Amino acid sequence: MNIFRAFLLATALLVVSAISLGTGAYFGAISREPLDAAVRPDGARLASDIERRDLAAQESMAISAEWMLLASIVGIALTAGGTGLLLWQLALTRRTLAESSEATGQMREANRLAAENSHAELRAYLSVKSIVLRERDWHDSLEFEMEIQNCGQTPARVRKFVFRAHWAVNKGDNILADHESDQDFKCFPSTPVTLPLPLFDEDKIGSGPGHLIVFGRMEFEDVFGVRHKEPFSFKTLPELFIPFEDHEFPIRLAAFSVQPMLDRVLSRADKLKDRPR
Repeated sequence: MNIFRAFLLATALLVVSAISLGTGAYFGAISREPLDAAVRPDGARLASDIERRDLAAQESMAISAEWMLLASIVGIALTAGGTGLLLWQLALTRRTLAESSEATGQMREANRLAAENSHAELRAYLSVKSIVLRERDWHDSLEFEMEIQNCGQTPARVRKFVFRAHWAVNKGDNILADHESDQDFKCFPSTPVTLPLPLFDEDKIGSGPGHLIVFGRMEFEDVFGVRHKEPFSFKTLPELFIPFEDHEFPIRLAAFSVQPMLDRVLSRADKLKDRPR
């Protein structure tokens, strides 16, 4: 902007100088007539004086026209230069705005990544650490005892718990429990929480050998207000594929991945879908 102001000041000075020079030339030409012409009484001399005045006026007008033409040329040149400087200033402003916008975008992205990293570092990580099937204190029924552990750095609040228990045999399985309940308790870091869940249909357990399979999900909310869903799946060990009445309580289940089982179910469903009817 300092260069632009200096250019405008220089333009104004040149225009004023051109106008001053043209005006001086005009009046100088008018004054270049003999001083004794006005005092001659005879008519011939008076006519000659009028002609000389007209000639001097024409000469001054011609000189003034030349100066005005020069001033116009200088003004056009200065206008073109000023327009060029203005366009250059606009280009610089646009580039500055683009760079500022890009820097703002980068700053926002950096802030977002920092917030995500901070959230990932400080949030709670809840999981079902173990599941045990045991007899209740009065030995007339069974219940699952689930131990929930928080491996994060901040506490979390458990909001919902869903689980299903199956007694799986070679020819199928029986549903022993299908439970979904809203919860509202906190789980602090490095402080496990035990959640008892009843086994509803013990009578569906057959007399033949089988496996006990438990799976479901736990929904919890961290201190940032974000809700998470944590799945879990447990079953008895292969060497425990025995009749249920031969199990010794408590029965500790081992974690396993349900993805291979889901892949088999989906593959079987695709085959049934593609089978011609």
